Amino acid sequence: METILLIQHMLATIPPGEIFTTRQMLKFGARRKVDQVLFRLVREGKVRRLSYGVFCKPWSRSAVSPTVLDVADLKSKANEVQLLDKVPYVGINERSDEVVFYTEGYSSSFMYLGQKVVMKKICGRKYKLAQSEIGRILLSLWLSGRRRVDADLVHDQIKSLTVHEKARLRSYLPWVPGWLHNYLIDELNQLGL
Repeated sequence: METILLIQHMLATIPPGEIFTTRQMLKFGARRKVDQVLFRLVREGKVRRLSYGVFCKPWSRSAVSPTVLDVADLKSKANEVQLLDKVPYVGINERSDEVVFYTEGYSSSFMYLGQKVVMKKICGRKYKLAQSEIGRILLSLWLSGRRRVDADLVHDQIKSLTVHEKARLRSYLPWVPGWLHNYLIDELNQLGL
């Protein structure tokens, strides 16, 4: 069977709004042929291109379009990488026009609905911090960078924590870099913890 017929048959089985990747279509033919078929289907309006290598069947106005998380999750799975957190990262000094997700495997970025989506590789210590709310605060400080962080900023970030959470901060100290460790120790000493 010809590549276009195989792809059209597969598209007939999925509901509108369902997303798929070019990689999933490669079982129907060579990369060049699959790219040509998908390009043609997009031009004809039978498929909607969401991002590089990510498509969906067009949906009605009443249906909900795929979210940034849906597309990022699919792209990460297609590349055999797992998103560490299903919630986009918002750092203290991050650009507001970017959505950032953590991965353990690799870094990449793509555009979706006019917004840059960054999949950022992080090391094991950062991964450990990303697993809890307190750790995410510390990770946000760490990723903001040594030059942007001072004692006042650390104080502002920590003051929203409960007394119990502030006491637990000591257990996170082995996971942060030395410069942030020093700010945290000073803050904990001032709090008497």
